[in-house]
This record gives sequence, structure tokens and C-alpha cells, in this order.
Amino acid sequence: MNYFPAIFCFITSLFFFSCSTSSPPGIKNTADTVVVPASKNKNTPASAQDTSSVLDVHKLCQLADSFWTKTSGRSVHLSLQHDTGSSVQFYRTDMLEAVNPAGNAKQEKFFVFEPGGNKDFSFSVITLTYPFIIDAMNAFSRLKKITGMNKAFGDMTPGLTYENDYVLLSGKTIFWMNASCAYDRKSTGAISAFVLHSLKTEEPVDSIRCGCGQAQCDTL
Repeated sequence: MNYFPAIFCFITSLFFFSCSTSSPPGIKNTADTVVVPASKNKNTPASAQDTSSVLDVHKLCQLADSFWTKTSGRSVHLSLQHDTGSSVQFYRTDMLEAVNPAGNAKQEKFFVFEPGGNKDFSFSVITLTYPFIIDAMNAFSRLKKITGMNKAFGDMTPGLTYENDYVLLSGKTIFWMNASCAYDRKSTGAISAFVLHSLKTEEPVDSIRCGCGQAQCDTL
């Protein structure tokens, strides 16, 4: 099946990683913050090397680095913020009721940004990994029901967040990419493709695609 892209309290953990192989930004290391280069080497802590079992975040960041460097005509070095557990902030608070009502999904959020640079380069990916495939399927089905004008919560926000959203169902995991309306169709398509090619899971079986301000989302 062809999945073309157009392509989600208390802090339990918080990490910053350099998304390029160049020198990482000057972020001070603390107990909750770790800075490492995206390229793996024997001196990189194992926990920093494999920040996600379902998403190759280093590959994703390097692809985004290259894209924005080529698009902007200057050298772009993105960084990554990694939140887990209850520190994950959803794009809309009512979405949590749809995707994780039982609280049994492992939640992670990866926020990619240029420190001190262009905020329009930023995007994020939320991953939700459930105990069983059926749990992920049910959550994805609930998410579909609140896209576009098919609102289950009485909210008439176009699409899912009004912004650019690309959501994938792959095995026991839901991947949710979000980018602001500063992204045009080309940029959204590129980042969505990078997310798709950075999955560590099986081929996606379903997707939701929402453009900025788009009243209805495209679903499979």
C-alpha cells in the first residue's frame, strides 16, 4: 500500500539532543538535560543513542537539517527536545481523551527546533505505544472521529489542530507529526516523508492527513 506523505504536571524526563553531526548548541548539561551529537560513537551513552524504540529520531533530525539547509540557503543545525510520560503536552488537551483515555499508552514527544534561530523550522512528533495492537487501533479510530467537522467533543476546529497534522498507525504505535501554518505544502510533505522513513516499526496501515485550516482531513 502506498502511503505518500502530507503527513502528538510532572516532568518524568527531559532531554536535548543535537540533530546534526556538527557541534551541539551550548546547552548546559544537568540531571534532566543531556546534549549529544546525532552521530553515534562509543562515547555516547546508550540511553542517549536510542532515545526511542519506535522512531529513529537522529535520522529524522538529520533529514530535517539537510532539508532546511537546502531550502533556506544557509547552514541549519536543529536540536531535539525529548519529553516522556506526563510531561508530554498534547496539541489540544481534549485529544488526550481520545488517544489515551485509560492512560496505558507510553507517551513520548520529540520537538525539533533551531536554537535561537527560525521558529518556522520547528515541528514535533508525538508517539503513543499501547500494550496491544487493538488498543492502538481503537485509539486511532477515535481520533478519526474527531477530524474535520466530525467532532465528538463539540469543537469545530478545522482538521485536528487547525495546523498541519500527519498521523500514522503502525502496529501498536500511533505517530503524530504537527507543524505550524508557517509550513507550506512542500515543507509539510517533506517533513511528513522524513517521519515515515524514520519509523522503526512495521509499515503503517492507516493515516490521517490534515492541512492548515483544512475543514476536512484526508483519511484512509
